[in-house]
Amino acid sequence: MAVVGLLLRAIYLGQYAQSPLFRHPVGPDVGEYFAWAKEMVAGRWLWPEVRIHSPLYPGLLALLGRWSGMSMPAVRALQSLLVFIAGMPLLAAMALCGDAGGRGLGTRRVVLLAGWLWALYPPLLYHGAELICEALLLPLLCLALWLLQLAERRPGSVIMAGAGAVIGLAVLTHPLALFFLAA
Repeated sequence: MAVVGLLLRAIYLGQYAQSPLFRHPVGPDVGEYFAWAKEMVAGRWLWPEVRIHSPLYPGLLALLGRWSGMSMPAVRALQSLLVFIAGMPLLAAMALCGDAGGRGLGTRRVVLLAGWLWALYPPLLYHGAELICEALLLPLLCLALWLLQLAERRPGSVIMAGAGAVIGLAVLTHPLALFFLAA
């Protein structure tokens, strides 16, 4: 399943690379995120004007850009890989939800189906390579769900604090992540 998911992402990136849009950050939010990331890579971490977006995603782009020399194809590939790997904590959390009778979200069949959906779902293929903050929000929310599931199994542990910290990072990625707190 993981090999198929990675292969599909490589094929998609190869096909997307044929588009003239692939090498350029196109779009109002995308352009702003990328320009902000370039400023961060250049060492300007503080900005003189108020930004309308949260700072964590441009920070991720700056990190990916630092590793890749601000190569757009490499940034897109690394981000796509990050979004794909983000599903692993969610699948692990689902596996913890099963009961001894083989019922619930943790059954082998349900976890395998969810894994295949994660590997093959076209919007995840597409959005994983786009320079949008949801590409960081999704991994953070998946990690938070996994940590919350672990915290239920180990009451009184520091795992719940870790889940809270990850949710805080999700809010720094996109303020609408606050809606997940209610759930």
